[in-house]
Amino acid sequence: MTTPASSGCARSPTSSVRRKDAAALEDIAARLFDAFVADDLDTVGEMLAPDAVLTQNGNPASWVEARPMIEGLRGVLGDHHYTEVRRVTGDHAVVEEHHVISTTPDGRAIDLAACVVLQVNADGLITRLDEYVDPTPLFASE
Repeated sequence: MTTPASSGCARSPTSSVRRKDAAALEDIAARLFDAFVADDLDTVGEMLAPDAVLTQNGNPASWVEARPMIEGLRGVLGDHHYTEVRRVTGDHAVVEEHHVISTTPDGRAIDLAACVVLQVNADGLITRLDEYVDPTPLFASE
């Protein structure tokens, strides 16, 4: 956020240079979510800064801690894709809302509402991924 000059706070002359442009952030988000859909966790790992923090519903983890959980979700959720994608970019950040549409291995259809907040460093690596998912459909009986 920039502060108006009238407030007495000077805007840094390099702030717009450090800011990731919207197209680059869109590309990072698209590559990340495409990798999740393709179950390409190696690519996901390559997109993360070494000290990246990943949270799901407020529970933080490193990539080393999160990867096995993500791999395990594939067995529960089956193949999935995203619909109703809404994405907004900001200063080194992306916010994406989407629905995760899955068909479980036993054939049950699931629709999970999710919101993901990404923070990206100047090198284009994701430093933080916060995912908020409503798990209610996972526990619904048919």
